[in-house]
Amino acid sequence: MSNTFRNRKSDNARPAGVNRAAKSLLAKLLSTEDIRVVHSASVSTATWSGATKTLTLPIWKQMSGDIYDMLACHEVGHVLYTPAENGSEVKRAVKRLTGGKKHLSESAFGF
Repeated sequence: MSNTFRNRKSDNARPAGVNRAAKSLLAKLLSTEDIRVVHSASVSTATWSGATKTLTLPIWKQMSGDIYDMLACHEVGHVLYTPAENGSEVKRAVKRLTGGKKHLSESAFGF
């Protein structure tokens, strides 16, 4: 293993504290929309709801700032690129493409 990897902190190490307000602001700025960001220990993964304009981020025990950023940026991609209009038509097309496998449509298309 190279020295680069030996000297790196573990990605799973718990940070001194993730500034959730800063992470919320980052998501709002990147989304270029007036969205609501919710941090919740009761959800298992990050989600975006176009209907309520709510981005929900999970709170995990060992969650670094980098993981928060990755989840937030992924969901912001849905904010920016998941069409709000013709939503039911898009969902039907995704269902056809994924063979109705819900986990594929959620992961790939956000619903």
